[in-house]
Amino acid sequence: MVNRLSDSTSPYLLQHAENPVDWWEWSEAAFDEAQHGVRANCVNPGWVRTEMADAEMAEFGAPLGISPDHAYAAVTSLVPQGRPAEPDEIAGAVMWLIGPDSTYVNGAGITVDGGTTIVDPGSVPFHFDVRRRG
Repeated sequence: MVNRLSDSTSPYLLQHAENPVDWWEWSEAAFDEAQHGVRANCVNPGWVRTEMADAEMAEFGAPLGISPDHAYAAVTSLVPQGRPAEPDEIAGAVMWLIGPDSTYVNGAGITVDGGTTIVDPGSVPFHFDVRRRG
């Protein structure tokens, strides 16, 4: 089974991702290899609390004089769940994809982002019912 982690496949995040997944590459694999029992899926995480993200939060927060925890709060303020994911939450989606309960899942992008993709950051100022958390 082929699985690749990506930054996201949302148009906004693809525009800003350093290493976006090539949609055509894995969707072609999903189509071409399915007859051989090979499935190709993609996990699209949002912010995940990792050592790399901790370093980014420290870098984001330093000029503002805020801690990494406050920087996480700022960057996830529009995430409906109001926090970054823990690595185990992303791993859970991957484990489901490689397990026996997802044998008919192929060519899918599984978004694990706390609801971030349902929020359009560019239009938030025009939606008065969307509020930052915290």
